[in-house]
Amino acid sequence: MSHSKPLESSQGPLAYLQSNAGFVASTVVALGVAAAIVTRDAASKNAATVSAAIQNSTAAPQGFLMTQIDALSKLVDSHLDVTPLTFKLAIAVLVLGAILLLDQINYRRRKQSLPGPKWVPPLIGFFYDSVNPKFEGYMAQWNLGRISFTSVFQHFIMIGSDNDISRYFFNTPGSFVPCLVASMKTIICPDNFVFLGGKAHVEYRKSLNPLFTPAALTSYLPLQFESYQKHVDMWLENKGKSLQYQIPIRELNMDTSLNVFCGKYMPDDVRMKISERYYDITAALQLVNFPFAFPGTNVYRAVQARKYIVSEIQKCVVLARASMAKGNPSTCLLDTWLQTQLAAKAKADAAEDDENFVPPRQFSDAEMALVVLTFIFASQDASTASVTWMLQCLADNPDVLAKVREENARVRPNNEPVSGDNVKDLVYTRQVAKEVLRYRPPVIMVPYAASKDVVLEDGTKIANGTIVIPSIYPSLHDPKVYANPDKFDPDRFGPERQEDIKSPRNWLVFGHGTHLCLGREYAVSHLLAFMAYISMRCDWKHNRTAESDDITVFATIYPKDQLHLEVTERTA
Repeated sequence: MSHSKPLESSQGPLAYLQSNAGFVASTVVALGVAAAIVTRDAASKNAATVSAAIQNSTAAPQGFLMTQIDALSKLVDSHLDVTPLTFKLAIAVLVLGAILLLDQINYRRRKQSLPGPKWVPPLIGFFYDSVNPKFEGYMAQWNLGRISFTSVFQHFIMIGSDNDISRYFFNTPGSFVPCLVASMKTIICPDNFVFLGGKAHVEYRKSLNPLFTPAALTSYLPLQFESYQKHVDMWLENKGKSLQYQIPIRELNMDTSLNVFCGKYMPDDVRMKISERYYDITAALQLVNFPFAFPGTNVYRAVQARKYIVSEIQKCVVLARASMAKGNPSTCLLDTWLQTQLAAKAKADAAEDDENFVPPRQFSDAEMALVVLTFIFASQDASTASVTWMLQCLADNPDVLAKVREENARVRPNNEPVSGDNVKDLVYTRQVAKEVLRYRPPVIMVPYAASKDVVLEDGTKIANGTIVIPSIYPSLHDPKVYANPDKFDPDRFGPERQEDIKSPRNWLVFGHGTHLCLGREYAVSHLLAFMAYISMRCDWKHNRTAESDDITVFATIYPKDQLHLEVTERTA
């Protein structure tokens, strides 16, 4: 894999101008001509001046700037009789032209020889593509090569499509740090633990690991099934009517998350309002957004949503803390977390005389509320996308659904709940969950930012501040690793083929390195458990449209038609 080394000084603007004298000189002359046109009759008076300037544009780099300045001075001298307003307009044209020229020069200099657009829309770059992302556009960018280049609002972006370079971006914390999207620090707070680096990040994550142990995940299953039953009951009230199910799935996921995280401490009406308000956070997840939280902007609405959600979660933390102090049993993630802290505090009190003892971290109510928001942020859209694709893939592959049902009937006779005792035996169901995540990974790429100047082994220079994007989708659709990668095929993870075991480096569904998704096992558990539940309770028919197989991007990826289903009670 490529390694970084100190970046030599990037080519400065003057050096670039000198090495591209012909191009720049011709452009400067063109600006002079434009200014002359603005001043009306300059074209006829100064043909000789312009011609001489063009001839001199091929002169030695050291003298071309003086040549152009002299030529433009003659243009100005010949127009001393123009009106002040006309002259000001000419100067404005020159200044604007110079700004646009330097914008393109800077882009070309940073782009180097990487594949990507040769020119960018002035100043704003490909901003429209950022706020209206198309999956086909991402595919086209990935197909350009191992690393490609683009720019949005002066944010220079390198997109990695090769598995090795993506892993390198993910797992070189000394050079690249997560930046999510440009506005994300404003939205989910600059002091959020996801923005920590180095040892501080590692220690913070370590203190959260007890929330996602196998025992903890098993304890959450009854809470998950409460939400599954409540929402599927509502789906069945539609009596098989064909509806778009992406939004109902989104509501199910939010309710499940809040039930697992906050349990009985959060009322149903608050859960519904959080589900509605969280949409404002999702809507602000463009790669580059309007940078300030001004009223009326997506970022402003997202910040207001975050404040409301955190305040409601903090109320739950207060209630949970009081309950755990009384010695009540754990009923949700907050309870588990507080029990862990109480046990750690008791251990610290007992070891207070031990100079070598390092007391574990204790979290305030506000810190806990912000962490729970972060869990929601990490899971809500990704899980919604995964469940949506799971229902579509099973409906479109009835043979796979039949195998899922056969396994669940055998492992869970009489429709017993999924539990810690039987979940390990749902082998094929887990294969299907993994294939859904590979076939349609909910997160297709994760923005990072260079924290210093870096140069790769092939000579590619990455300047400090450049956004680098390790791409997940190409790694999971690599034909060298996954046979027929565009086919939904859970058997690829079966005991005979074991494509995941043979090439584990390509499994980037949950990222890689120090920021590997903390709740990855919970995400798989949720997808598996809901698949087990709905496959035994419901039948569903997929009413395909012309857009069923098209992919739309809204923070994560979804079927473009939002999944038209007819859901009915299962009779067989």
